Amino acid sequence: MAKEYEKIHPNVKINIINNPWDGFWTKLPLALQKGSEGPTLFNVIIAISI
Repeated sequence: MAKEYEKIHPNVKINIINNPWDGFWTKLPLALQKGSEGPTLFNVIIAISI
């Protein structure tokens, strides 16, 4: 999906970084503190089994 978006918007570069769940909640706040160097957006997928 990121590559398709970049084709439509050539001035945009998307870097996808997959982090393992281990340590995710430690790394995310630290990355967000970087200001403009940190992530612009992030996605958390939580699977709940009922």
